[in-house]
Amino acid sequence: AWVVPAYAAAPAPSAQVEVPLSEYRHHLRTVEVLVGGAPHTFLVDTGGGMTLITPSVATAAGCVPAGRMVAFRLSGERVEGPLCQGVKLSVGGAELRPPEALVMDLAALMPPDWPPLGGLLALHSFRPYGLTLDLAQGRLTLEPSAALRSRLQGSPELSVRFGRQAGGMTMDAFVRLDTPTGPAWMELDTGAQGTLLAPHTAKALGLDLMAAGVKYTPLFKGRLERWAVPTTTLTVTGLAPLTGPVRVQETIYDGVMGFDRLGALRLSFDLEEERVWAASTATASTATTPWEEQVGHSVTV
Repeated sequence: AWVVPAYAAAPAPSAQVEVPLSEYRHHLRTVEVLVGGAPHTFLVDTGGGMTLITPSVATAAGCVPAGRMVAFRLSGERVEGPLCQGVKLSVGGAELRPPEALVMDLAALMPPDWPPLGGLLALHSFRPYGLTLDLAQGRLTLEPSAALRSRLQGSPELSVRFGRQAGGMTMDAFVRLDTPTGPAWMELDTGAQGTLLAPHTAKALGLDLMAAGVKYTPLFKGRLERWAVPTTTLTVTGLAPLTGPVRVQETIYDGVMGFDRLGALRLSFDLEEERVWAASTATASTATTPWEEQVGHSVTV
């Protein structure tokens, strides 16, 4: 059985707290986070797994990193590093107190010309609040989980399951994708530019990777293969069909739903009862770089 970490008692907001999101690179979103009274830019990455802070932010928080966390990125790449316990973060006046934060040099995971970040907020970061992300409008809303459930009673709810790595430290949400051979489970990942399917999921959907218009790219001297499919339609329980490009490559999950789909949705997460609601808000944005050149990965796990 999973052992879910205990969360430090942080004062829950008595009403909604709304915080603006800023555009980072290729439609990714950031938010201002106060650590030790000083502002830092954190990426908002629902597929990030857990809270991540850089060594300099750990120092600002008064933490001496210790211990070790081991997890795996989408590609299967191993991620490990020391931890800070009980780091106090503030977003829009709301206090976040995740039980652990992974300490890592984020710059090592990002393209070299991208602006520096102080850390990353994942679903793990926001418990026990109710979290709503409106990526198109650039808004992050926190409220008591019970208030979120009451407000969304009767609204369309997604069929989801939550997963964890690292002995229960991490938290990710997976939405059900219907295929002719049965359900697949797509990670909801605002830290990914595009949508990714594992080869077995692409096969289940009947995608022809040899069809005209599909671009094949060998990566890392042929150790990884990628196919860029110009368009396909994904049927997700609780949502209208989602049409757009996808990448096909090996991943530890069935697939990942990135910003190209999630940017058109308002997503609400009840992180206590592990439920997710979604409403359409806009036409999904397309990436500003050629599809085959997109980063399209979750920054951490």
